[in-house]
Amino acid sequence: MKTIEAAKSIDKIDTSSTEAFIKSIADRVRILAGKNNLYASIILAQAILESGSGQSNMSQQYFNIFNITGAYLGKSISFKTEEFSGNNPYYIEQSFRVYSNYDQALDDYINLMIKGTTWNSEIYAGAWKSHAKTYQEAAQALQGIFATDPAYAQKLIEIIQEYKLDAYDNVDSTTQVVDSKIPESPLAASKLDNSAYPEYNGVEYPGADSYAFGNCTQYVYNRIIQLGGLVGTHMGNGGEWGINAQAQGYFTTTVPTEGYAVSFPPGVAGSSSEYGHVAFVEKVYSDNSILVSEMNVKGNNIVSERHISAGVAALATYIQPK
Repeated sequence: MKTIEAAKSIDKIDTSSTEAFIKSIADRVRILAGKNNLYASIILAQAILESGSGQSNMSQQYFNIFNITGAYLGKSISFKTEEFSGNNPYYIEQSFRVYSNYDQALDDYINLMIKGTTWNSEIYAGAWKSHAKTYQEAAQALQGIFATDPAYAQKLIEIIQEYKLDAYDNVDSTTQVVDSKIPESPLAASKLDNSAYPEYNGVEYPGADSYAFGNCTQYVYNRIIQLGGLVGTHMGNGGEWGINAQAQGYFTTTVPTEGYAVSFPPGVAGSSSEYGHVAFVEKVYSDNSILVSEMNVKGNNIVSERHISAGVAALATYIQPK
């Protein structure tokens, strides 16, 4: 099986040159793209084109490197933007999504590409590797859909060729992402002889009332305490655990790891588009897909297990309990 070294989440970017910008995001993009049936070359070219290699106001102030419209977690900013009707340009005022960091923007972009919109779940399917045999075909599939610029596809292709971005199209769903520096979960000692964690005992431990009853956050808090670990009482909504954990000094990684909490961004893994989701990683498979236990997916206060594909798992943040 092909392996690749894990990439860190994108905390900052280098805008001193286009080459430096590419280097800032390419490793993370390559993994997320390959695991999700997308061309990394297309994503990198779009980031370069849409953000001016990270130098745009939209990128530097609001972390929106893809100029995605709408709102994210209810946050947006209004800008006048150029659109096209045929070959004729015109300007309109539009709302654009506001993010907390660049990795959040990238995750949201990937989720949009694979899940589509509320009115068309396959609106970007033409750009998937399974539908487009080459990055050129993928670029053409985005023409008039992701952007109205009549030269959009050609611009993407020229950027890919100039910077040889197709070199990053070398990861697929079978590639194993590894990181030898990830510390083992302190909960590993609680595993049974069959290498599985004990079943959930349903106990509500001290501090659990800081989270909503029967929700995913309260379950993961109780599950970690049950297995001998510690996690804070103010980690926020499920989709915020990754960011808040980093701020509170927890070790986090983008590589699926057994015995860790896993925080899914809003809209990812079927989670709420407002709150996101958090679960507990019971097992990691060789292809980087995961088995999680969770609460409030099948109903309030109901615990269930689910297999999460490697592609979706790659969009999450993994948090080591203390």
